[in-house]
Amino acid sequence: MAIKTVFITTTGAGSFTIPADFISFVSVEAIGGGGAANYTYGAGAGGGAYAKSTSVTGLVAGGTAYYNVGTGGTGSSALSSGTDSWFNAASNAAPTLTTQGVLAKAGIGVSGNATGGAGGAAASCVGDVKFSGGTGGDNNGAFA
Repeated sequence: MAIKTVFITTTGAGSFTIPADFISFVSVEAIGGGGAANYTYGAGAGGGAYAKSTSVTGLVAGGTAYYNVGTGGTGSSALSSGTDSWFNAASNAAPTLTTQGVLAKAGIGVSGNATGGAGGAAASCVGDVKFSGGTGGDNNGAFA
């Protein structure tokens, strides 16, 4: 039996049809979008969290699954956070249970100061395996 891997790389929300030759599920993984760095102040933004689920149920050949591929934050002085990434086998919304799918939280953008943004929090993710995104670096006077 061959293992199939599906990569969804286009950002934003969507849906797709489960391949007709689908037999069984192994795992689904997601990485949240990173926050926007603040080049005015020199601080870094938080990285997106990682989540993986191996307990999704309800996937059937020819069925529909829903997803959102998160994007990184934007802005000239970079104040915005990224967006969450998720996959849901049950409905067109971020999952709340590992049996529905996986959710990886986005990194936080830098607010108008020199303190790095927080990474996406593992505690807020949905998955069997979850890791927080890294915190962005502080300015430490480099641009003062």
